[in-house]
Amino acid sequence: MARVNGADESGRAEHPRRRELSWAWMLPMLRVEGAVAMVKRKRTTVPAQIVVLLRGALYTELARACEDAPALMPEAHERTGWADVLVRIERARGALDAIGWEAPAEQRDVTIALDATMIEALEDAWDGWNWLAQQEKTESAEGRGQARVKAETIARFLASVTERPSPDTPKRGDA
Repeated sequence: MARVNGADESGRAEHPRRRELSWAWMLPMLRVEGAVAMVKRKRTTVPAQIVVLLRGALYTELARACEDAPALMPEAHERTGWADVLVRIERARGALDAIGWEAPAEQRDVTIALDATMIEALEDAWDGWNWLAQQEKTESAEGRGQARVKAETIARFLASVTERPSPDTPKRGDA
C-alpha cells in the first residue's frame, strides 16, 4: 500500500507508534488507587443462595461507603477526601455488575472471578448474621435460627474458596 502524508490508500492515517501503544503493553501501568485494574483470576461457581446473600452484602457496602463520605471542609471539597470512598463504591459497583444488581425471579448459580470486595462483603455479612443469631433478648427464636442458617451458609462457602484474592479494598474507617 502506498502512503501519502502518513495515510494509506483508504485515507486512514496510522499513528507511527500504534503497535507500541496497545493496551497490553500498558497493562502493568493500569492502576486504580493501588489495585491493578485488570487481573486474571480463577473463576468460581457461586451457589444461588450465596449470590443472594452477596448481593445484600454489596448493597450494605455501598451504603457504608456513602456514610463514610467526607462531610467537613476541606476534605469534602478535595479529591483526596473522596478517594477511598469512591474506590469502595466503584469496587462494589463492579461486583454488583458481575452478579447482577437486581434479584431475578429465580436466582441461579453464577460463575464469576471472586475479588477481594466480594470476599470482604461476605465476611462482613457473616459477622452480622452470626451476631444476630446470638441476640436472645432482641430476636425471636425463629429470627435467630434464620440468621444462624445464613451465617453457616456463608461460612461453608468461604471455607470452600481455595484461592482468595488479596484484601486491597479500603474498608470502612480505613484512611
